[in-house]
Amino acid sequence: LHPTAWTTQTALDVIDHFDFGNNDNNNASTAGERSKDDVGDDLKKMFLKVSYHRPHSPYDPPKRLFEKYLKYNTTTKNPPYTRFVNNTSWDKQYKTNEKMPHDAWYGDPGHVQAHKSRAGYLANAEFVDEGIGQILETLKEQNVLDQFLIIWTADHGDMNGDHNLWRKGYAWDKSSHVPMM
Repeated sequence: LHPTAWTTQTALDVIDHFDFGNNDNNNASTAGERSKDDVGDDLKKMFLKVSYHRPHSPYDPPKRLFEKYLKYNTTTKNPPYTRFVNNTSWDKQYKTNEKMPHDAWYGDPGHVQAHKSRAGYLANAEFVDEGIGQILETLKEQNVLDQFLIIWTADHGDMNGDHNLWRKGYAWDKSSHVPMM
């Protein structure tokens, strides 16, 4: 089972088995049978932290998503990404003509491998998005979504070959600029 699918399914199982209401004060047997007006003071509190490991490497998304991003290339009009490398001394410092090992943190693996890596990263990110969508839909079906404060953030980005760098930990936006919604 893919780690992203496992994380999503575990969160859904917790939600499905949580008693959101006080059945002593409710005629309905499940949260899904109550109206929005029925929940509120009787709503039991839940803290649910859902922490996905991906899109960290290895970039191993479902095939359907990988192929979706693999079909793009840098000549496609409005591709979902473009790799940024310029001729500054910084970028040249991290370019290598040697064959890159699979766990390298810098270098230029060539257009084809860089494209595959980025497609895998984006596909993994979309797989996480799908999981979050399933969680939100389940909360909506349970008629409790409006009772939740949802915070979405990340600990870091990924260079994905920009400036011939891979992974995290650099003072460039791709690595350090993270969302908090």
